[in-house]
Amino acid sequence: MNTSSERLSVIVEEASRILRYLNLDDPATNRRKEGQWTKKEILGHLIDSAINNYRRFVIGSTSETLTFSGYGQDGWVAAQNYDALSITSIVDLWYNLNNHIVRLVSNIPDDTLDFKHPEHNLHEIAFMDIKADDAEVSLRLFIEDYIDHIEHHLKQIIT
Repeated sequence: MNTSSERLSVIVEEASRILRYLNLDDPATNRRKEGQWTKKEILGHLIDSAINNYRRFVIGSTSETLTFSGYGQDGWVAAQNYDALSITSIVDLWYNLNNHIVRLVSNIPDDTLDFKHPEHNLHEIAFMDIKADDAEVSLRLFIEDYIDHIEHHLKQIIT
């Protein structure tokens, strides 16, 4: 395993234990703030992110570019009605998808993870602020960005 896959594995293991004990099936706990997703919808968004980024990581590990299409996050969350699902089923899916990503990332050689991609659109799709002309963009940076995104949203759910 490389450091990115190890980091993701630890986060997924620890967070899934906590998420299983939150009573998010209770509407009082899974409350929506004005104009924002519920906690179950935030976790559903992380599922959608896992699905989209898994594909991106596979493509990024086999091509010379890190240019990917985006996706309509609000539409994805609304279409799947995560609030109607049990928290157990949402956590199980999130856990399994991310463990599959851990497996994928652990199989990517370091030279592929660290290859500098002059062609990318991470400034359009990444969580962190990446400049359009940044020549230091690598797949490892994009994977770390994905993990930072997970941590950001887990804090919203757990606290």
